[in-house]
Order: sequence, then C-alpha cells, then structure tokens
Amino acid sequence: MESFATTNGRIEWDPLEVVLSAWLGLIDTGKIVPRAKGTSTRGPWECAPWELVPYSEYDLAHAVSSFNNLVTRIECLVEDPSLQPLESSDDQNRLLEACAAKLNLPASTEELGLMPRDVLDRAAILDGFIRQFLLRVRRPKKIKYVAPGLRLPTQDDFTPHPFQNFRQPDSMEYDDPALPLPLFMSDITSSQPLLGYPFQEALDLSYGLWMEYCNKAADHTFEDTCRLYLPFKIGANGFARLTDDSLIGENQEDHSMARPDGRANELYQPGYCHFIPWHGPQLGNVLELWSNLVGLGEWEVGKEGVLGGIEKFREADTEEHSHKYQIFARW
Repeated sequence: MESFATTNGRIEWDPLEVVLSAWLGLIDTGKIVPRAKGTSTRGPWECAPWELVPYSEYDLAHAVSSFNNLVTRIECLVEDPSLQPLESSDDQNRLLEACAAKLNLPASTEELGLMPRDVLDRAAILDGFIRQFLLRVRRPKKIKYVAPGLRLPTQDDFTPHPFQNFRQPDSMEYDDPALPLPLFMSDITSSQPLLGYPFQEALDLSYGLWMEYCNKAADHTFEDTCRLYLPFKIGANGFARLTDDSLIGENQEDHSMARPDGRANELYQPGYCHFIPWHGPQLGNVLELWSNLVGLGEWEVGKEGVLGGIEKFREADTEEHSHKYQIFARW
C-alpha cells in the first residue's frame, strides 16, 4: 500500500518473501490469531477472521525472559568483578555460563515478582500484560539500577502510582484503559508536561521507561508497548535511528533529503511499520537490548547495578555507539 512515507525515496520496499515471513512470524507467536466464523473480531471488518491481539503469551514470555537475563547478568558481574566482558570474549562466555547456571535453577514463589500481588491490587493494576510481567519475573537481589540512571520500581512508586486516581475525560468514557505506568525510573522529574493528551496536566513525573496508555477496547492497540522519556533530546547529530532505520526527527513524508531533529522520547521508536498497523516498541525488545549491552560490557556494572547515569543514553546519537542502541523490528 502506497503512502507518502513509502514513496519518499528513502524507505526500502521489502521483497514479498520478507513480508510473508513476517506475517508467518506473527501467526507463529500468536500476535495475530484467527477467530471462528460468525464470531466478532477486534479490528476493521475487512480483516476478519484475523485479529491482532493486545499481547500474546509469547510477548509476555519474551519480556519476562529478557528481564531475567538482564538482572542475572548484572548480578553475576556484581558477584564477580573480575569479569571484564568488554575486554575479553572469554569473559563474555564465562558470564553467559554463570547466568545460565543461575537461571536453570527453579525459582521459588518468594523469588518471583517485582511487586507483591496486594500492592498491585491496591494500585488497581488489573489483569493484563504489565500485571503479569510484574508478577512473573525473578526478583532481583541487591541491585538497584537496570540501565544507566534507571532504577527498579519500589512499593512506594505504586502507592499510589501517578495516574491511579486519574479521571478519564468524557471523550474516553467507553475506553477500557491500561493507564501509563512508570516502570524503570530516574530520580529526575520533569517540570513540563511529559505525556500527551489526556495526561498533559500531570507535572513532576519522572523521566525513564514508561508503559504506554492502551485502550483495550479499541482496534489494533497493544499492551506491551513502552516509551523511554529522557531529560534531553536525542537525534540532532544525525546518528540515532528508529527501528525502520530512518533518522530520529526526520519528516518521513518529505521527499527531499532527510533532516534529523532531536527528540526527547523517540529512542527505540518504530518509525514506519512495514507489516502491521503502528506498534510501539515492545518491552521485551528493549529489555533484550539492555541485556546485550550489559553482557557485552558496553554498560559498566557496579555494586548497585548499571553505572553511568541517564546521560549515558546520549551515546545513542554518536557515530561510534548509535548502532548499539537501535532496535531492529521483525515486523
């Protein structure tokens, strides 16, 4: 299907076999499912009997395993400071072996969950992707930071969370909302509106990785999408890229030369989605990227976890490091 973006002379068209492989991947992972004849489907009628689901069990399992890998690699590096994965491929392998040994041990009930079930109940975080994620992951031991300047959530962050008492505007009265939720936060707060409508009135919100708003009653909406909000702009140098390989901030509908423009909340974002309606970055993909940065030694680890502070993310807009911060979408 043509659009201004697909005909701008910069976006590459995909071979048919690539498109078909991506669609088969969506079916295999349960992201798109067929509904029985005569039953209703979420989405435009012309898509029946196929339906894009808010998240699949594969999406949830991938997010959980990516988080477990991330925190286990951090813990192994804290426990054995002699490991230098940035300097030695042998140390990278030793780190992987140590992590596998830990993850192969069955986790007890007491070792699971970032947040107790009763805290989630009081915070009105109902059943869905983020609740299941918070209940299923392994609870980290003695670490605080899972990315530069971004810490694990505490019970205080959820009692209450910023939008727990949010009153939906009349225009959203029929929504079935999964409200924005801060997941891995910095200690820096914004004096300006951080989120868009209808949450723009909320001030003093923390920068960091947020789960995005999702109306579960709408067509083509996804519960596993997240967004990284930074206290500075990324992209003006022309190195940071979106998942479709376009420059952050470029006008994709402009047929002239691409011009980058700094943005504070577009790192990891998809750009033009080639295979399905727009889908924000999946939490599992972001955590997998972070886990790889730790495992390769690109992010240094100290006693409390990942070092460097949130300023470390400025590397995403440098010639040397930009490719390390880019997510490549499968579909």
